[in-house]
Amino acid sequence: MEVINEGILKALEMLGLGQPQQGGGVLSAVAGMPKPSPVKGYFDKYVGPEELGSSDMKKYYNKDRGTYKVYQLEGESRPTVGKGVFLNDPALKQLGLTEIPKEGVEIPAEIVDNISYNRWGDALKRATKELKGTKGSVATNALAEMIYQMGAGVVLSNSKAHFPETLRLLKEGKIKEAQEEAKNSIWYKDQTKNRANKVISRFSGAN
Repeated sequence: MEVINEGILKALEMLGLGQPQQGGGVLSAVAGMPKPSPVKGYFDKYVGPEELGSSDMKKYYNKDRGTYKVYQLEGESRPTVGKGVFLNDPALKQLGLTEIPKEGVEIPAEIVDNISYNRWGDALKRATKELKGTKGSVATNALAEMIYQMGAGVVLSNSKAHFPETLRLLKEGKIKEAQEEAKNSIWYKDQTKNRANKVISRFSGAN
């Protein structure tokens, strides 16, 4: 199984962390890796397990080697790794990679998780900005989860392809109406209905 070493070394060098020890052909746990600042409780309880369920963890996570395997989701233009880290250009840059890795390539899990948490932090900040001071602030974590899964388009009020009415109803504190409106979407009807149901149920508040 191919393991990315050179790209990770570049990423560590950019972070000023120096050379990690190697063993068994893969990078060992990254000592000194900066820990992300966002509160991780909600992510660890809901978002992470939804992105990479127990059966997927067995398939795409190598516990002995401490690595995630790159995988391709149907309909996506690029592969994903770990708990929902879509390998777009910013992710490749953070990993120090110049090319998109192939399916099955292994990447050290600690570095991937650090990216996940930082992306979660960005999603949470955006959701907080949208709902802070409104009657729907109780739904901040759930809205952040939607942003993490689908991108900032979730909160673009001028985009019919996303959730302008859901967002408006949340801000007005009309939780039940927002839940019903969210079901009127491709996300709910055609993409990840089971997950959508779970996220929508958390509009009323979950930590």
